[in-house]
Amino acid sequence: MDGPYTCGAGVQRQQLEAWCQELSVPLHVLNSTQTLETLECYSCSRERRSLMFKMAKSLDIDAIAFGHHRDDLVETTLMNLFVKGDFAGMLPRVPMKKYGVTIIRPLIFAHEKAIIEFARQQGFLRITCRCPVGQTSVRKKTKDLIGEIKEIFPQAESNIELAVLRQGSQAALEP
Repeated sequence: MDGPYTCGAGVQRQQLEAWCQELSVPLHVLNSTQTLETLECYSCSRERRSLMFKMAKSLDIDAIAFGHHRDDLVETTLMNLFVKGDFAGMLPRVPMKKYGVTIIRPLIFAHEKAIIEFARQQGFLRITCRCPVGQTSVRKKTKDLIGEIKEIFPQAESNIELAVLRQGSQAALEP
């Protein structure tokens, strides 16, 4: 995903092109239309997914791997509960029947800190957040809140993850 403002982590395009070439993996770059005036997390996320789903369909690809990790799972679950009153977290595999593609999340059980440490050890910790609202977003505030909650309930993250896997997000599996 390219553009002046794209949510989440980004890596220098030249580095990404080199990695893909080294692995003989085709690289498809999609362009975000986000502007500073219209930038907000929900619309940015929706646009990215829409662009990826359309590209996947045009290439006859039926699965897309997202990089969500355990911390994302816990944060998203709490944001959905607090903002929408919906107990919904991210599942490891979600068939998006409307779009003809399945989302997979191979890192969903990995802690963010473990992923960062692995990237550091492997020498590719060049990823930076390019979102100007990232440090003041609801997600960042939720991450900070989780830190406070863990001081009182040290197992809170594990229990939220377990609850999501047991019973959360079933609506995502319905057409």
